[in-house]
Amino acid sequence: MCAFLVLTDDAKPGDDLRAELKDFVKTQIAPYKYPREIHFVSTLPRNPSGKLQRFRLAEQFEAAPAARGGH
Repeated sequence: MCAFLVLTDDAKPGDDLRAELKDFVKTQIAPYKYPREIHFVSTLPRNPSGKLQRFRLAEQFEAAPAARGGH
C-alpha cells in the first residue's frame, strides 16, 4: 500500500517525517492497513469536478524511478 501526501507549508518532507507518520498511522488503524510507502507531492491530480484521479498518481509513481524507493 502506498500513500501520497500534500504537506502544509511548515512541514519538511524527509525520512524522519515518513517514519513518524507510519508510527502514528499504525496506532490508528490495523497494522496490515498502514502504508508501506509514503510519497510527498505538491498537489493531488483532480478532474474538473474535483474528483481525485488515482490513475495519474499511479502514472507519476511508475514514471519516477526514484519514487520506487519509498522516497
